[in-house]
Amino acid sequence: MKGGWTWGRGAWRVPVAHFRRTDSALVAGHEAVKGFPLILSNSYRVHWISLRFFLKVFSEGATLSSVHTYAQHIFDLINQLEHESDDGMGFDQIYDEWLVSYRHEIISRGNTENYASQVLRTCVTFLLWLEEEKYIHMVIGEGALYKVRVRRTAKGNVTHPAAKSMNGDKRKSVAPRAEWIDIVKEYGPADEGLSARFELMVDWGAVLQLRAHEICALKVPQLPELKTAENAIRDGRFVDITLTVTKGGKSKTIPVSPLLIKNTWEFIYSARQRIVNKFKRRATKNREGYVEPKQIFLSDKTGQAFSPVSLSNAVRSAFLKAVKDGRLTMDERVWLHGLRHKGILSALKKLDAEGIDRPEAIVRQISRHSSDDAMEPYLTDRFNREFHE
Repeated sequence: MKGGWTWGRGAWRVPVAHFRRTDSALVAGHEAVKGFPLILSNSYRVHWISLRFFLKVFSEGATLSSVHTYAQHIFDLINQLEHESDDGMGFDQIYDEWLVSYRHEIISRGNTENYASQVLRTCVTFLLWLEEEKYIHMVIGEGALYKVRVRRTAKGNVTHPAAKSMNGDKRKSVAPRAEWIDIVKEYGPADEGLSARFELMVDWGAVLQLRAHEICALKVPQLPELKTAENAIRDGRFVDITLTVTKGGKSKTIPVSPLLIKNTWEFIYSARQRIVNKFKRRATKNREGYVEPKQIFLSDKTGQAFSPVSLSNAVRSAFLKAVKDGRLTMDERVWLHGLRHKGILSALKKLDAEGIDRPEAIVRQISRHSSDDAMEPYLTDRFNREFHE
């Protein structure tokens, strides 16, 4: 064991649950670095091998912002490996075709092909470092003997087909329709409690325009009280919730449908509580400790916070099942980030219909975009008369 993480075949299978920043990182040649990224396990143990890589690139001159980007890419990679099967995958089990499939999975979440290329470039760089440091053996390199075969250019750069940059941005611009989303909800988990969790997480994405990590980070103490929501339903008004985990890292208070809050409390008291009880019983039987997480949405496999990668995969899986059954076509695509796309578009069309001045500025604030340009990919369907709730 090194730092609490298993090594060898199937390495690092302790579930990764947290992406954090520390203000006490001491890097040679620097004073204490504020906001240095860390990847932690469910038990809050540091993922030492990724930390070593972050320290290495930072000490070689990468900006802190760049290190954050690399850390987010590697965090996504580790989560994807863990959710490949019940036992997960180790870095030493990665191969060429898997990287290509991983690229397609990233795009299926609503990301651009260029963003997927950025993630894969980071992954290839990280794997090469693991190989050079002898944490993995004969996994990545030049030649047919390696499972991940890379090529060095005349300038010395390393390339891989999965990390190839695309000239155009091929983001899927058509927002999922409400009826498509309703069909996808029907294809969630068969278990009643897990189905309730799936439908509720989809609603938080489609109604509140939340990103995957924002949905998974929602905590019970953040919610307005059930009685507050019931009073708001009676009075026909919204309630506020403060998001503490956002893309930019800044807290943001936004209005929420009280019915969504009421449905969430009902889930907490029923299906979520059953998951908590299950892991409490297991911990008692094994004479272990189990601390109930504060997050609303918990994994039935680990008892910890549900993973953004798992959520993305669940929506993708449900969509493909609907296509297989002939309920949807591949063109009627529902993907996780598309839920946010749909919510933003619905809000714009509603404000347009009500004759509200400067609707873009209002929706930009609600959806937490940094600029008007950042909203441009979401506006394609705004004046499409065929789009409806």
